[in-house]
Amino acid sequence: MNPFVIFNPAAQGGKAEKLWPKVQALLKNQLGPFEFALTTAQGEAESLAQTAREAGFNWFIVFGGDGTLSETVNGLFDPKQNKVAPLFSFLTLGTGGDYERSFSLAKDLPTKLHGIVNNPIQEVDIGRYRFIDWEGKESTRCFINAASFGMSGEVGKWVNEAKGSKLLGGTVVFYLSTLKALFAYPNPLISIKAEERELEFRSNSVALANGQFFGGGMWIAPKAKLNDGLLNVVCFGDVKPLDLILSTKKLYSGHIGEHPKVEEFTSKRLSAECKEREVRLEIDGENPGKLPATFWILPKAMRIKI
Repeated sequence: MNPFVIFNPAAQGGKAEKLWPKVQALLKNQLGPFEFALTTAQGEAESLAQTAREAGFNWFIVFGGDGTLSETVNGLFDPKQNKVAPLFSFLTLGTGGDYERSFSLAKDLPTKLHGIVNNPIQEVDIGRYRFIDWEGKESTRCFINAASFGMSGEVGKWVNEAKGSKLLGGTVVFYLSTLKALFAYPNPLISIKAEERELEFRSNSVALANGQFFGGGMWIAPKAKLNDGLLNVVCFGDVKPLDLILSTKKLYSGHIGEHPKVEEFTSKRLSAECKEREVRLEIDGENPGKLPATFWILPKAMRIKI
């Protein structure tokens, strides 16, 4: 194997930078000499990964938030093969850390790094989506954990603008951003077309989950599996602010599907649009664009070692 390490020192509000010397020493002990790059700006992990892949590196180890992980996967995706060609490993250091929550990983850094080097390879699903970017152009990208739209897109905007307050921790930042967006977001009329159903309803948010968690620890899709070839779709209907606040416990305990205004189903593909207003996307913690969009799953399209 020919490993390449991508490290985001800005993760955890900049606290990750202090971890790099320790991570570097532990990795050198496990791997021997290795090539690496530190990101300096949002979006850079994708170009770094693409360049390193073209240079012949075939194992990518990524340290950062869900956004950094997702950027790297987009840089590694081969559209001709319709999969991520190189082997992928990760250790989440960011604000949300939702993708990692779907795996039973150790908590301490040395054990995690030992697992990255020594554990067996797994095959997992990834998502693809076609959408309208902020320049008004149609674009197609990958996601690894969850895609969503609606109020969740507004929450993602507030989280990414939080900067210093990210030092409070992912769960607190996401929850405070949710409260901020909740009272400002009008639930628009959304049209959805999935494999076996068509829906038109006033919606607070819709999540398409590959992993089980999003929003900094919200257990949105406890039935989701990363290798079942399905997206778990969670539709929040015309939920009012007070009602959603009173449902906070269910959001974090995996029981939000019991809410009378929440509908769950699985699908391999789903399209959505809104004619009333602009509806933002939230994809692996980032805001790449808006509806209309189409989402689909690529079964076992990525090999991971964690």
